[in-house]
Amino acid sequence: MPNTEGNTPPLASAILGLARFIIQAGRWRAASAFGFLLLASVTEGVSLVLLIPLIGMAVGAPAHLPVPRWAAAHLGLAPMLASFVAAILLRAILMRAKDLAMTGTMFDLSSQLRIALFSDIAFAKWGFIAGLRAANLDHALSAEISRVQLAIYQMFQLLQVAVLLAIYITLSTFISPVMTGLAAGFGIFLFAVLRPVRKAAVRYSRIFADRHQSQHRIIADFIASIKLAKSLNAEPATIEKLAAHLRETRRSAQKFAAMNANSALISQLTSAAGLAAFAYAALAFYHFPFAKIVLLLLVFMRISPRISALQESYHQIVLNIPAFEAMQRLQRECAAARELAPVAARLPLAREITIADVTFAYAEGGAAQLQNASFRIPAGEITAFIGASGSGKSTAADLILGLIEPDSGEIRVDGVPLAAANRRAWREDVAYVPQDVTLLHDSLFENLALAAPGADAAAMWEALTAANAAGFVAALPEGLATVIGERGLRLSGGERQRIALARALLRRPKLLILDEGTSALDWENQAAVARAIAALRGQMTVITIAHRPSMIAFADWVVTFEGGRVVDSGPYQRMISEPKGYLGRVLAGDSGREG
Repeated sequence: MPNTEGNTPPLASAILGLARFIIQAGRWRAASAFGFLLLASVTEGVSLVLLIPLIGMAVGAPAHLPVPRWAAAHLGLAPMLASFVAAILLRAILMRAKDLAMTGTMFDLSSQLRIALFSDIAFAKWGFIAGLRAANLDHALSAEISRVQLAIYQMFQLLQVAVLLAIYITLSTFISPVMTGLAAGFGIFLFAVLRPVRKAAVRYSRIFADRHQSQHRIIADFIASIKLAKSLNAEPATIEKLAAHLRETRRSAQKFAAMNANSALISQLTSAAGLAAFAYAALAFYHFPFAKIVLLLLVFMRISPRISALQESYHQIVLNIPAFEAMQRLQRECAAARELAPVAARLPLAREITIADVTFAYAEGGAAQLQNASFRIPAGEITAFIGASGSGKSTAADLILGLIEPDSGEIRVDGVPLAAANRRAWREDVAYVPQDVTLLHDSLFENLALAAPGADAAAMWEALTAANAAGFVAALPEGLATVIGERGLRLSGGERQRIALARALLRRPKLLILDEGTSALDWENQAAVARAIAALRGQMTVITIAHRPSMIAFADWVVTFEGGRVVDSGPYQRMISEPKGYLGRVLAGDSGREG
């Protein structure tokens, strides 16, 4: 997710966008939090109003205070103090309710945002997702969400401070419009003086966003390749790379902290100067009575920290709003690449899959991984894709699977074109076993259930038996309940591949694609799996991408790839009868090095 100035929306627009999201997604929770916030702020203002007659009674000059005289004259000291305590208690109760409502709102909003982004990523086309870094996606779904949640919290804080300021300014105007105007002048001056700090905050927030993402990438890449790093003794180089990045981040953070410290210094000096100017003007020019000066000072001392809090909340929003922008940008990109929901019926596969003049390149204008390819895959039979590494076999499999779309040409299933409207429906009847097996850090049962959520243990054991995996699973202490570790590391490479094959068979697909799906098996287990796959003939259509003779010899049909082109295809018996052909060389052991 690049973060360039060219595609970054204005700050005000981003903040308004976050505010709209809070209102639209938060609904009644956000409204209740705002309601409690407003009532709590009003009760704080009421408690301050109740102090006015108390101050007047203390200094013996209630007549000089702009409040109803009956409050001090008729209620008496005890009722006035009791009313003051009651107002404080009510405010505390409302603040508690506000905090609970705000916490629930923040959790709901961050959850909605995470689910929405997760869904957008999940339903985007594979070709788009494959071009993104997994570390960036993980960062967006974890760290960036936390930053957005903090920005939402600061939005509520900003709103609360703004309401309190409005109440205090109203009260101050009621006491002395002239002195309130003087205080407002100082506030405007302070706002103008701190404008460079606000601009710097925007700039540094972009820097921090980029650096946080880079740190996450470095760490994620190291964790993903830690075995390789240790085998190469590359740990020190990786640690130094992260340390250098953190040093750069520290320098940026120090600069920003210095600017914030300068901002606080300026704010405090301006506030002190404002109070001094206020006191001087009140005594020297307007000759205010002591009680009125005390009351105004009390109000202004309540206003001053709120102005600082307003500035701090704004800075925190500025620091974290780039996370919301980045998430919105990623959501827009995912939405533009969204795969259509199935709007057509599931495709039958009774005759054949036809690939007609198909061309595909991963990058626009780049080299074609598959060019003008035309061949057929008979239904109910076993087809082997053979060819050297990079010849286009896996690309053809991904096209047939429906993960990517051809740039030109057409794929047809029993004469029906495979298109956006039916591609997801088609994948309901396809199972895929990749060379790099993906397993969850969960039980074997949950890993198998990923392919068929409604499958029971009996169906799983049947699939495990077909994949020649039932024996080692039964020998595990907890059987199907065994947790296999991160990426299945508690299993050997061959065991992981057999679990992946069992998961695919559990799906009972019309089409099974094995992309080097048995490469980690020894010859004995591979021969056993080959027999199991051969037994599927007539039950489903099988495509196997392999170079070992044992995974080719049982094929009915063979398609040969070379340099992104299909150079030959036809029945196994015909192609094996050509000793100089690619298949003949593979079976003779002269070739067949492929990925």
